[in-house]
Amino acid sequence: MKGWPSKKEVDALCAPYWQNRYGISVQDGLLMRGCRIIIPKSHQAEVLNQIHEGHLGITKCRDRARCSVYWPVISKVIEEKIKSCTGSIRVK
Repeated sequence: MKGWPSKKEVDALCAPYWQNRYGISVQDGLLMRGCRIIIPKSHQAEVLNQIHEGHLGITKCRDRARCSVYWPVISKVIEEKIKSCTGSIRVK
């Protein structure tokens, strides 16, 4: 809320967000990156399951996420989730 410290002073929890610091804001109590809600680590697995509901492929899941949610390396996490999902492999 009071700005970002220098890169050397950023704590470990905030470090992954530092490179996007100018695109991060607070709106109605939600931490946002642009128009996407930043999802805390404690809720990422649940949100990932919702993104992957229906066993969509990598591209469609990434598109879904780009519309609404963000966390560092989300694209890679989505790819790993889809590649390890036996339901997605059958749907192809």
